[in-house]
Amino acid sequence: MSRFYISRVSGKTEGPFSIEQIDDMFAEQELLPHHMVIAEGAQTWVDAARHPELARRFYAGGASTTPPPLGDFRPGGREYAGFWLRFVAFIVDSVITGIVLTVLFYAMVIPIALLSGGASNANQNQPPSPVFLGGMCGAYLVLLAVWWLYFACFESSRLQGTPGKLMLGIKVTDLSGGRIGFGAASARTFGKILSQIIFYIGYIIAAFTERKQAMHDMLAGTLVVMKR
Repeated sequence: MSRFYISRVSGKTEGPFSIEQIDDMFAEQELLPHHMVIAEGAQTWVDAARHPELARRFYAGGASTTPPPLGDFRPGGREYAGFWLRFVAFIVDSVITGIVLTVLFYAMVIPIALLSGGASNANQNQPPSPVFLGGMCGAYLVLLAVWWLYFACFESSRLQGTPGKLMLGIKVTDLSGGRIGFGAASARTFGKILSQIIFYIGYIIAAFTERKQAMHDMLAGTLVVMKR
């Protein structure tokens, strides 16, 4: 008889539990469809409602042993956001951050050029001064920080999503369906750099992974799901 480990809170493992204990937890609503489970000896964690031995407990009919389709779970279930929804949200957030960062860039670069003599050096075909180069490096660090905080603060907040995601009705959660912390949101944000530098393949794989995870989701232990 199989025994199971469960994870109801990201990073915390409980068990092992017998199938009878699992049934009791289900009856008391202590085990929900989005909680992660793994059978002893198995290699992969899955949603409780998609585990072959547990799926029938969450299926509307109650008798099928076939994992139900996403969105057909009992209350408390979870539907993963598809690739195209995430793509449109990405475009919206890119437009917002693009506008903000462009305004900030010129607001910083013009004073830096004037105060450091960078503009006059350029007119005289002279190399930029160390003060100008240092100011530009500082400006780019500020832009990077604003980009990071935009995603990390919104996704770790009570909103659980950036304006682009909220417009599309999707949010970011941990693997147990809970709100992510600022650290996880930061890891997810900087993981996007890796997803981008490999020709955006890290984003594209969200169309093919079981839980619609992009590479940065896998790195940070996050999911993007539909808001309910």
